[in-house]
Amino acid sequence: MKKYYIIAENYIRFLSNGVRFFNHKIAGFALGSSHQKVAMYCAQHCDSQGRVQFSQSMVSLAKILHIARSSLYRSLSELVKTGFLRKEGNYYYMQNDSFHP
Repeated sequence: MKKYYIIAENYIRFLSNGVRFFNHKIAGFALGSSHQKVAMYCAQHCDSQGRVQFSQSMVSLAKILHIARSSLYRSLSELVKTGFLRKEGNYYYMQNDSFHP
């Protein structure tokens, strides 16, 4: 590897990608239930009026949150039912800033 630095560089890139992948997986598992993940996302991505900003598709959001798309819809529905969110048309609004699963 000393003689051919490109091999060392590629090996380090390979190891770094592995570490990045596992860190991403661990972060996804550490958040807890799908309801908690969705609630946290909503709390972090709402504007000053409380409107939740979904800047990507629901499929992409489900991947980001490490949950199934059906779980995402079920969690949004449950958060509306419990009063954490309010749905108006295509928009969701934060109703309060506390979440208790």
